[in-house]
Amino acid sequence: QQMKLALLLSPTFDTWFAAVFWTLMNKGTLCLLPGNSLRSKSSENVCEIINLIKKEQITDIICVPALYERIIEAVKPNKGIS
Repeated sequence: QQMKLALLLSPTFDTWFAAVFWTLMNKGTLCLLPGNSLRSKSSENVCEIINLIKKEQITDIICVPALYERIIEAVKPNKGIS
């Protein structure tokens, strides 16, 4: 299966460059969100990210731990989006 990476980091993070090059060198696909989607901490934006993961059949994500925690909380059974 081809890698589809949701890169949920600002380009100011040095990890961002490594993720871009690693994905492209392995013939993967990068899925990016608009920058304002990542700055907001609203649950609406977490839903937007989850919908992107489902719609684009994302295989991997890279994000800051706080965002990762909000995504995990939102997809827990009986706790929000499934």
